[in-house]
Amino acid sequence: MTVINQRDGWIVNIQIKSTIEPHQEKNIQAVLNELGVVYTPSKLINSVLMKLKSGATITEVMCHYYVSIVSHGVPKCDDIEVFRTDVIKGLGYCPQYLA
Repeated sequence: MTVINQRDGWIVNIQIKSTIEPHQEKNIQAVLNELGVVYTPSKLINSVLMKLKSGATITEVMCHYYVSIVSHGVPKCDDIEVFRTDVIKGLGYCPQYLA
């Protein structure tokens, strides 16, 4: 799972490494549809995801592409909460996309 933050919202890229049953896939898709909209990645985001997949570190990719990668790999909710808290603290208010 990769979580990227942008000014207008979040990008969550999920890759499942094992085969799942069709009904499980439909359930996962239903949950994701409730949480947001289907997003077709831009060329920039595609490049970011490919670079991460090739083994580059989060820091290398963020410095090269100027994107905010909040988490990559095994999902870590703590990473997202720390990012959210730091942004709110730095801005002095909570933007809508972080509420």
